[in-house]
Amino acid sequence: MSEEDLVTRAAQHITQGDFMGAMTLFDSHVEANPDDPAGYHGWAESALFEIQQNGNIDDKGGDRINEGQVAAYLRKASGLAPDNAEYLAAHANALLELTASRWPYASSRSCEISAPPPMRSTSRSTCTRPLAC
Repeated sequence: MSEEDLVTRAAQHITQGDFMGAMTLFDSHVEANPDDPAGYHGWAESALFEIQQNGNIDDKGGDRINEGQVAAYLRKASGLAPDNAEYLAAHANALLELTASRWPYASSRSCEISAPPPMRSTSRSTCTRPLAC
């Protein structure tokens, strides 16, 4: 089977909701074509779809898919094709998604960041803000 057919089959698996099957095909593509960013990007996107659709916690409470590998593959794809806006955007979005899945409060829009209260100065300086002097 040609590499183009392999990627087409992987895309068909994605449209059918078989994300794990697509990941397996993209793995084969990466092994045969380590300098082609499409394999890394396809694998990582399939993994993200799988996580979104079915979660990432197995029966023992561990990760089913290594989220570090997802980020690494997206970084690899964007590194191999630094002018590809789709790969760069996918990498950025995945980092946001993976962070939000680990720390739900990180994506909370109701969280406000406020400055710490002024500190009393114990020296002759008139500065009352930490790290500003």
